[in-house]
Amino acid sequence: MRGTRLIHVPTTLLAMVDSSIGGKPALTTKKNKNFIGSFYEPEQVITTSKFLSTLKQEDVLSGMGEVLKYALIDSNFFDYCYSRLDGSLDLPEDDLLYLIGKSAQIKNDVVTQDKKKDLKMRHSLNLGHTFGHAIESVSDFQ
Repeated sequence: MRGTRLIHVPTTLLAMVDSSIGGKPALTTKKNKNFIGSFYEPEQVITTSKFLSTLKQEDVLSGMGEVLKYALIDSNFFDYCYSRLDGSLDLPEDDLLYLIGKSAQIKNDVVTQDKKKDLKMRHSLNLGHTFGHAIESVSDFQ
């Protein structure tokens, strides 16, 4: 991918707060999720909440799982989520934009501080991924 300009335009909540950040693009094979990949930082990530209205509820929930992961990393963000989220996915636009922006900031901060996983800070981002990928693989991603 050297020399190729890469700009991410995530269209799901999960991509907005997680997979578009961190420079690890990957492909999913028939049996393994994110199995073939590389390290390549996007030049820019352009995010708009307008795509979220096109998502099924299960896709929004998937992204909210990532948002809650960041709340476990940052106690102030946890307090914000606890005070604002009541189980409804119908959030005011301001709250939604804050959740996206703050989640992306937390992930970017961790990734920036630990680019090569030398400091082991990126391990905090893997909460649930190891078991999740194994379960997805044996269930054919259903």
